[in-house]
Amino acid sequence: EEHSRAVVELAARFGGHVGVEVIVNDCNLGFVKSANRGLAVACRQRAHALLLNSDTVVFPGAITELLAGLEFDTMAGFVCPRTNNATICSLPPLNVRVPWQGDGSPSEHARRHADIARHLSRFDYVPTAVGFCMLVRWNVLANFGLLDEAYGRGYDEENDLVMRANRVGYRALLANKAFVYHEGTASFTDSAKAEFQARNSRVLQTRYPEYMPSVYQHLTSPQARGETILSERSLRSAQGTTIELALDARMLSKDVHGTSKVICRTAEGLARLAQGSNVRVTVI
Repeated sequence: EEHSRAVVELAARFGGHVGVEVIVNDCNLGFVKSANRGLAVACRQRAHALLLNSDTVVFPGAITELLAGLEFDTMAGFVCPRTNNATICSLPPLNVRVPWQGDGSPSEHARRHADIARHLSRFDYVPTAVGFCMLVRWNVLANFGLLDEAYGRGYDEENDLVMRANRVGYRALLANKAFVYHEGTASFTDSAKAEFQARNSRVLQTRYPEYMPSVYQHLTSPQARGETILSERSLRSAQGTTIELALDARMLSKDVHGTSKVICRTAEGLARLAQGSNVRVTVI
């Protein structure tokens, strides 16, 4: 009852600015069935749908950037923001080697994201989307259906929908300039989470054997490595301990020419500069 009252009060506050419809479940249906009730409304109204977890904080401009992603590519069926805690959407990535130094507040994570994201393109293609905050194009729902309730209370249901649409050409985008803070693991205990993930992962991989190879290819790509380098540079700079330099050596080849000579001489000079100093050089 307390939760219901809070929802009604929140709807009343927003009602003067946007249209609000409150859908009440008689019992706990779990994430997938509850989300499908809202997605069905969006599909009937031919409206794009935003799935948003309750343990999130949406920062200014994020939803505008998500909508811009659908305009950026008419075959973009899904757009996600960057966040602090959501697998491939995380910026800094979850594999950075530099310990986090900060108060851990949403605003601190947003500042760190902004420092890294200014070096990134506005949008990037990714093999899948993440349901913590995912904008779905309305005709994807119309053509491929809602979330599959075979996934029970949650985990991998959004990946299933993305892969369904992906097989006929729809794509997923990351809106690099958008930030939505995500607390994470607020819905399930650790043991329940592990159980749901293991079961649903088997279902997903049986249906879509291409899923895991595509995710692995993305995580080991130059794009992902570049994000890790930028993130570690940002985290070190925030601590005031290291100056990060990156040398783009992708033009190197087996042939000796003017460009390769310049790159090699630059690398030698930077290596001498870095010795015994607080400068760290990364060659890409």
